[in-house]
Amino acid sequence: MAAGRFNLVWVQGTPFRKAFTARIGSATGPFRDLTGFGARLQVRRRTSDPVPILDEATPESEFVTIDEETATVFVSFPAEFSLDPPAQRGVYGINLVTPEGDAVPFLEGNWTIRPRPIR
Repeated sequence: MAAGRFNLVWVQGTPFRKAFTARIGSATGPFRDLTGFGARLQVRRRTSDPVPILDEATPESEFVTIDEETATVFVSFPAEFSLDPPAQRGVYGINLVTPEGDAVPFLEGNWTIRPRPIR
């Protein structure tokens, strides 16, 4: 399964929250059963970097949560996080992790935290 593509872009000092619905096959396909699934988020400055600058996994992750009933994956960062992020630009990826421990690519894209225009 190929990961969906979405660029995470927000302004420094503001919160970010976005919900993504997990479906099978296409945007109109049936909801995916996420019972027992976890998620893992990694951010790197460049795709080729061997070590991520942010590596979070559920259930400990404060940035990625899953609502099993609605097949929704929430990506959220508090405003405080964007004041001093590990990088203002980079690439990210989110894998869903099956109950058996297999990684399923879910979402990927660019990561951009824009400086505040007025300070």
